[in-house]
Amino acid sequence: GFQMATRRPPWDLLEEKDAEMARLHDQLDRMAFSDGHLPGKIRLLMAMAIDAVVVGAEGGVTVYARRAREAGATEAEIFEAVRVASLIGGTRGQTTALRGLEPVVRGR
Repeated sequence: GFQMATRRPPWDLLEEKDAEMARLHDQLDRMAFSDGHLPGKIRLLMAMAIDAVVVGAEGGVTVYARRAREAGATEAEIFEAVRVASLIGGTRGQTTALRGLEPVVRGR
């Protein structure tokens, strides 16, 4: 799950200024990405694809891909999720996914 100790900007600002909201966000994060009927890694891959297609957030793709890897997702599984993002989001979704994945895959 999301560890407060590894929180990076801008989330550290939320923890500093509104600790209760940060706590609620962490609780919702654990609920959304814990293993259930769907494994946590699949839920994280879903979030990665949604960030690529709906939100257009390269940074979100990077974060969710890293978390999916930590949860046991393989590179092949990540790129299968990119196929879904590419179908639903076209070139824009695919490009956002690839830009977000570049630092994960290339180790940057």
